[in-house]
Amino acid sequence: PPPILAYRLPPTQPKEYPPRDVENTMDAHILEQHEIFELLPTHGKVVTLDADLPMKHALAALASHGATCLPVWDSALQRFVDVFSCTDLVDIVLFAHRALAGAGAPPAAGAAAGDAQTALERCHLRDLHGLKRPRPAGFLMASVDDSMLHGALMLKQHALECLPIGDSACSSSLLHLLLPEQLLAFLATLPELRTSHGPAAARALSTPV
Repeated sequence: PPPILAYRLPPTQPKEYPPRDVENTMDAHILEQHEIFELLPTHGKVVTLDADLPMKHALAALASHGATCLPVWDSALQRFVDVFSCTDLVDIVLFAHRALAGAGAPPAAGAAAGDAQTALERCHLRDLHGLKRPRPAGFLMASVDDSMLHGALMLKQHALECLPIGDSACSSSLLHLLLPEQLLAFLATLPELRTSHGPAAARALSTPV
């Protein structure tokens, strides 16, 4: 048989990247100099869902307003209690499935589908506490006077899809829902980031959902 020839590529110098902590320090310093107030839209409204609203109407509200998340208001408590988001849809389906299993639903596919629809229609936003959601229960809010860094840290540390913004951190007046992409879009407009380390801010501050 012909001899087997082995080729080895010449060694290459590893590409050097700036230390991650340096990037975070630069981005954090910039965000700390700006307030969340700068991200508020000039005109707009916050659509609020009532805690006694059926799930199917809450989903319809998300679709009709083109929103990914909406706050939930409890009329009995007279305060915001939760945020309803698109990712809750999967948990809602699981919630309805568990409800059917607990009621001893028949295994037939057609009947199960009808029962699942009925169970879903009976669920209300108040039932969200029964879902196994990845984020902690409760309603977190930041103030318009807080720094953007504070908002970014709250989004990341609590794995939030959006951060409610009020005129104070304990206010009952909701002004805006801050999305992670709004922070990233703001960073993309800053000339100092484009000239220093480009998309590093987006990598450092992107929030997993």
